[in-house]
Amino acid sequence: LEESKADFSNFNKPATTNPDDNQSSFDMLPSEIVMKCVAEYADWGDLAKLSCVQSSWKGLVHGAADHCGIESTWQLAEALLNGTNGLERNPKLSIAYFNELAGEQPELRTEVQNANEVEEGSFTPAMRRLANCYLTGTGVDRNEEKGIAWLEKAATEGDDMEAAHELAVIYELGEHGVAVDVVAAARWFLHGAERGLPESMAE
Repeated sequence: LEESKADFSNFNKPATTNPDDNQSSFDMLPSEIVMKCVAEYADWGDLAKLSCVQSSWKGLVHGAADHCGIESTWQLAEALLNGTNGLERNPKLSIAYFNELAGEQPELRTEVQNANEVEEGSFTPAMRRLANCYLTGTGVDRNEEKGIAWLEKAATEGDDMEAAHELAVIYELGEHGVAVDVVAAARWFLHGAERGLPESMAE
């Protein structure tokens, strides 16, 4: 396969599979191709090029991610966001995958809450990545409120101490257009410190 990157700009995440169709594009591949991909660790760009060979393989990349689980979907989303692993950058499509991994949209909280059980199917790293995308306007319109809400969800539901520390720094320094709030900063530093993060303990 060629070394050039596969352009995913014209690809969209496929609609929900028809319940009457029990075979994904990935399952329809000849077994020898599947074995070759697995044995040689083909990257996403290779799979994207294969998906263009015939119409029945169009959903190959998406099917492979679903077939291999959360970690593979995360890797595909990261590759699309950064233009790595043989794929052209496609931040918009990467956001769709991050949303799928992160679960329900969070609500902005006014106080630190105790960690809750993470909702089924949620993936904490995707919550933090979405937070960063909203705070920086990567793949989405910049929205500081949504960015903060995703960080809070990662820190509480995902029990992510680094997300808590990042929130504390944002409130302490007034970053991303957020008003300085030393009380909120102290609460989030404490949240991280109680979970053993050295940077938060130092504060």
